Amino acid sequence: MQTRVISVRLSAVIASFVLTLISAQAIAGQPVRMRIEAPERVNPHGFLFTEGWPLTFSMEVEGAVAFVTEEVSSFSLDIGVPQALVARDPDGCLDVRSFNEFNFPYEPCPGEDETWFEFTFDPYDWERVSDSRCNPGFDPPPFVLVDEAYDATAIETLNKPYISDAFLNIREAGPKTGGSRDEMNFPLPSQDPAFDCYGFGADVDGVPGLMVWAEIGPFKVMDADLNGTGPSGEVRRLRNAAAFTTSVTSVLLDNKNRSNVKATIIVPGGLFEPIIAIDTDTNAAGPFDEFDYLRQIDDGPVEGLNFDGNPGFNVARARAISEDLPPIEVLVRAVLVEGVAPDFINDVDGNGRFNIHDLVADGYVPLSNVARYRIRGIRAYSIESNAERCPPARMLFAKDLDGADDEMFPEIYQCATGSARSSRRVPR
Repeated sequence: MQTRVISVRLSAVIASFVLTLISAQAIAGQPVRMRIEAPERVNPHGFLFTEGWPLTFSMEVEGAVAFVTEEVSSFSLDIGVPQALVARDPDGCLDVRSFNEFNFPYEPCPGEDETWFEFTFDPYDWERVSDSRCNPGFDPPPFVLVDEAYDATAIETLNKPYISDAFLNIREAGPKTGGSRDEMNFPLPSQDPAFDCYGFGADVDGVPGLMVWAEIGPFKVMDADLNGTGPSGEVRRLRNAAAFTTSVTSVLLDNKNRSNVKATIIVPGGLFEPIIAIDTDTNAAGPFDEFDYLRQIDDGPVEGLNFDGNPGFNVARARAISEDLPPIEVLVRAVLVEGVAPDFINDVDGNGRFNIHDLVADGYVPLSNVARYRIRGIRAYSIESNAERCPPARMLFAKDLDGADDEMFPEIYQCATGSARSSRRVPR
């Protein structure tokens, strides 16, 4: 166990206005009720693992009008077919022509006045599960959700996070998305499972209007040194995690007169976890020379910490570092908007908050309230008994945090081991 001694901000000074806004998250008359279904008994005394549990976004309509589908073969099932749940129809004549690519009304109506949202029944999605809806297979490719390579000049539009490590290598951070193009093994785009419709961005193959965000780790748009893109290094954009949905289903009518569409994320490792940089080379003179190691969590300050005793090296030291990480508590938000949701939510008013007002200011029309769910996560490796496993490499990175590494190959956070079992007793 370590003891925190001091906290110093080196990379950037966050300067932002702190404004108190009283905001009604639900606007009267919105046709869809958004609910987040997750392990309800977790709060306030329980914990979740940081991966492997279901997070479901239920979009419910009381007294819905109809489900409509695109034009398909008469022998087709509904799987993979774009549909729409029609929530309101003031004149009682089902037009919905704007949903059909041929612009034909579903009934002979004087005009379209319906309120609806699109979804596609998708029983399973995951990384490297190829999906033609994200890869039409022709050039120039309008590819969707393919991982974008790191580009220091285009930080604000990258659909995944990267970090520069102790050896100045640019490395991927956060959850695995599997969307890296492999032209050597799959010269034809239509064969490459990189086009998997899975990762950060709008859920184009599930519920296109779904927006899911949280202020933690890979959601935050930061450069490779964990600085935000604002003028003082503050985070100004968050990524939309809706395309991490692994299944989309629907219910025609329940016993409370509600129809619904449910989009479920089987939470992958690294999605709701911070990105953490570790520096164990603090030998040079400077503000951190008295500490055993340094730590930075996301865009937060650099902290100096000391070990309680001498943990040694490799697995023991890595686990000593990981055991003093603060618990994970993060608020997840979700809303349904008209059309296709954005890939990012921007802090439009510059108040340091990301909310429905920012989406509206960017031109998006909410169809639902903003639902919230607070995650209290515990890292599995933090409760392992007699474990010899290393903490996950995609969330803990070696990095020069004090600018004072005085060795050609600095002594850095590292961990290497063979296979190992572990036991995790339930915390009480």
